Amino acid sequence: MFSVCFILSNIVYLELLKNFDWSFSKLIEIDAFKEKDYDYLILGNSLALDGFDMKILRDKNIHSFNLAIAGASIKSNYLQLENYLKNNKAPKHIIQGLSSHRNTNFDNEVVHPIVDYLYGKSKLNYKQIPMIKFKWLAAELLKKLVSKDHRSAEIFNGQFRTKKTIPDQSNHRFKMETIIKTEKYSNSKYLGKIDSICLEHHINLINIEMPGRKDTQNDAPIGPYQYTNRFGIKRSVYNLNSKEFCQIFDSNTDWLGDSHLNLSGSQKFTNTLFVINIAFNHY
Repeated sequence: MFSVCFILSNIVYLELLKNFDWSFSKLIEIDAFKEKDYDYLILGNSLALDGFDMKILRDKNIHSFNLAIAGASIKSNYLQLENYLKNNKAPKHIIQGLSSHRNTNFDNEVVHPIVDYLYGKSKLNYKQIPMIKFKWLAAELLKKLVSKDHRSAEIFNGQFRTKKTIPDQSNHRFKMETIIKTEKYSNSKYLGKIDSICLEHHINLINIEMPGRKDTQNDAPIGPYQYTNRFGIKRSVYNLNSKEFCQIFDSNTDWLGDSHLNLSGSQKFTNTLFVINIAFNHY
C-alpha cells in the first residue's frame, strides 16, 4: 500500500507540475512545437524570461517566442535550441540574454531539471523521482494558491508577465567596473556551441548582457564588444547592464526584485531596444 501510494502521489505531482507550473507547462508546450517559423527566439534565464515584452513584439508584427527559463544555464539553453531545431524551422534571429553578474560560470555543466527531464539522458535513479527531482517547484505551486500576485501573473509567448513591484533599494557600488573582459565569452564552450548552431543554420545571433539592479551595474560603455570564440567564430556582445543604459528604469516602478524586470520594466527595455537598434532592427 505504501508503494502504491508513493507511486500515485508522484504521478499526481508530475501532472500538477505539467499543467500548473509556468516553467514546466511552457517547456512542454515548446517540446510539442512542429514546423514553427519564428523571426526571433529569445534564450536565457529568468532575467530574459521577464525582460522582453512579447506583446510589444506581437503588436509590431514580429513573430517571436521567448524560450528563456528561470534557472537555466547556457548549457540548458544550448540543449533547448538543439532540440527546437529538430522539429522547427530556424529563426532569422536569436537573442541570447546573458547575466554575468548572476552566472559567472558560463560553462556550468548543470542542466535545468525540466530540460533534463525532456531531453536528458540521465540514468534512472532515486533522484529522478518527480517529488525529489522537482521538489523546489512545490513552493511555486503553493505561492499560486496563496499569492494574488502569482495568480494574476501570466505567460504570453513565453514571457512571464506580472505587475508586481519590488523597488530597487540598492545603490551603485563605490568602485564600478569600467572594462568589459571578453574572455568569458570567447572561452565559453556552450556559448560557442550556440554560436556554431547559429552559423550552421544561418541565424543572426545577438548576445546581450541583461540589465540588473544598481548594485550589479557597471560603468563601461554599451559596446558592442567584439570577440572570437573558441571555434574561431567572430561574435559581439552588448553591455546592457551599464549604468548608462539602465538610466531608462525607475527604481520604484520597474523592478520585480533581484534584478528581474516587472511588466513596466520589460516594456521600457523592449521599446528601448528598438530605439537604439541593438535588436529587432531587421524585422
